[in-house]
Formats: sequence, C-alpha cells, structure tokens
Amino acid sequence: MSMVGQFRTVSKLEEALRERICGVCIDRLEGGACETTCTLFEKLPQVAVSIARVKSTRMEDYVNAIRDDICAKCTEQIEDFCASREEGRCVLDRYLPIIVNVIEETQGNKQ
Repeated sequence: MSMVGQFRTVSKLEEALRERICGVCIDRLEGGACETTCTLFEKLPQVAVSIARVKSTRMEDYVNAIRDDICAKCTEQIEDFCASREEGRCVLDRYLPIIVNVIEETQGNKQ
C-alpha cells in the first residue's frame, strides 16, 4: 500500500474510532479534550497492524496480539504486569472490543 493510501486508512480509522470511543471515554474532559495522551491514537498504526494480523472469533486472540505487539514495548508494563491495565487506565485494554470491531469494519474484515 502506498504512503498516501496508508495515511487515508489511518485517518479513516482514527475518525471512526474517535466517533465510537471518545464520546464514552472516561478520560474525556467536559470540553471534549482527552485528560491524558491517548495510547490508542499515539500507537494507532501499530494497533491496526496487530489487530489486522488476527483472524479469530475469540477476543482473547486479539488481547494476546496487543499484549505481544504493543504492551510488551510499553513503558507502563514491567514484565507481565501493567499497573495501568490493572487499574483500568489503559485505553487499549478498556476499549479493545470496540477497537477491534471498528478496525475490522473499516478494513472490510468484519466476520
């Protein structure tokens, strides 16, 4: 895929994810801005690749892909423990079913 095509896909994904997640996100402030830097949008291309490589009906397979590809490189995680995930502060963990659904819909892979 060309860089322009890839940019359009990421831009389209970001727009769809913002529409589905940002309005219900607990990190959102009254004015609509995020309270923190959002890991989802900061790492969106990597998240999309991780999810796209999984073809499964089991959410556990998507969780494993994200943990292997994204969480393993995250500074919040120490070995297999992540305080952000345990405290419900990880956007990727909290909204993963929605993220998977949006990415698969956007890529035309919805099973």
